Amino acid sequence: MEEIVSEETQEQEVVESPLMNTISDVASSFLQIAQENVMGRIQEMTDDVIAQVQVAATEIVQNAVILFIIVLLGLIGFIFTIVGLSLWLGDISGFGAWFGFLIVGIIIFIIALVAGLMQKNKQC
Repeated sequence: MEEIVSEETQEQEVVESPLMNTISDVASSFLQIAQENVMGRIQEMTDDVIAQVQVAATEIVQNAVILFIIVLLGLIGFIFTIVGLSLWLGDISGFGAWFGFLIVGIIIFIIALVAGLMQKNKQC
């Protein structure tokens, strides 16, 4: 009796096996196509994001370098102007260069003090 049951089970497996294999193959093909599409879209999005980040980083670095050069040139120009003004004031006064440096230093200090107080009042 056990042999008959096991033979019937084996026959059912043989009959169902090609059908199941076909269904499994079709499902596997559909899943593989879906996976390829999803992976392709993810790869495209990743590539786009990386390209945008590279462009933004390049632009930021270029702007930072230009800003640094502008500030450096402005600072150098400001120093030469202040030193020249100090020497000129020293010559005009007849006291010497120290007097011109003193006057220009006091003027710059007063300007910085006023700017600091104005900034403090803005925050309050």
